[in-house]
Amino acid sequence: MFSATPAMSQTGGEAQRALSLGKAGFELYKAGKYAEALEKFKQANKLRPNPTLDVNIGKCHERLGQLNKALLNCKIALNARRAPAAVRKAARACLERVEPQLKRPTLRINSEPQGARIS
Repeated sequence: MFSATPAMSQTGGEAQRALSLGKAGFELYKAGKYAEALEKFKQANKLRPNPTLDVNIGKCHERLGQLNKALLNCKIALNARRAPAAVRKAARACLERVEPQLKRPTLRINSEPQGARIS
């Protein structure tokens, strides 16, 4: 879990609000309040998109068992152009934890008679 980054510490109302929301999300996450933390991180990311927030959003989704959403947000963080090395490392770790847990879809076809072909 990452706290606020220098890029989020820019001056201005939106930047300050995003920083405040990010810090609140961080505290909620540490307290195990993942759904509440998720909302704070999402609000902050809407104001000031940031790969640190993307990985934090992914980790919240992971904790909430929302693995597809966790995968998506961790991939966004990993592929962000300005993501610091530590954020990329956390995103990779998230992907390594989440991907094996995802169930691959299986398609089963029963035919009557067995082995029938569609033409």
